[in-house]
Amino acid sequence: MVAASRDHILTIFKDFSTTLDDHNDRKERLVKIARDITVLSKRIIFLLHRIPIPGHNHGPNGVGERGISNIGGTDEAYVKLEGMKKLLQAMSEQLQGQEVERYSAMISPGLQEYIEALSFAHYLRHKVLISYNEVKSYLPPIIPLPYSDYLLGVSDLTGELLRWAISAIGVDGPSRQKATEVCTFVRTCSADIEALTPYVRGLSRKQGITTESLKKIEFGTSIARFAVSSWRS
Repeated sequence: MVAASRDHILTIFKDFSTTLDDHNDRKERLVKIARDITVLSKRIIFLLHRIPIPGHNHGPNGVGERGISNIGGTDEAYVKLEGMKKLLQAMSEQLQGQEVERYSAMISPGLQEYIEALSFAHYLRHKVLISYNEVKSYLPPIIPLPYSDYLLGVSDLTGELLRWAISAIGVDGPSRQKATEVCTFVRTCSADIEALTPYVRGLSRKQGITTESLKKIEFGTSIARFAVSSWRS
């Protein structure tokens, strides 16, 4: 009786060990996939920053020095975003049949970086903020998209728009107007997201970064307007 009971307990602990090993291995695989998504998302962001700003000196057919046309740049970015679906599918396969919430900490960093790249491409093409449902449509159904990840991802967009706007400020004509439009867009996003900061961990810190980005864009556009008015007078 005692031996049978001991064997039963050992079997239970062996099952626990197998389950724990599987859980840890799955975590490692998800972390790797999330890192790959992060790396590719950053490359897409770099690609979008290389799109020539209207008004810069371009080569034939509006192609910049690095061979990316202003029209085709976002198209190329979207192709790369579509190509990332293989990684997203691999992530979904790891989550299949699992308690997805247990792995949210592993996948959140990659999702947020992906949302940042996607929202940047979306803004450059449509001049609006990508919606939650639009982001969700890019993900396999099993991959969760907490509102917190969406908000944290789009909050990072302001830093990229700061870089883009500063480049645009240095170009006379329509590009300078686009920098002003970015300023208005960032101001609106900041105001809309501010009310949600008490409910999302880490959002307050990112709102602080957004505020600093907004100040820099406002300062840059103000200096540009002053310089233009002084030159014309």
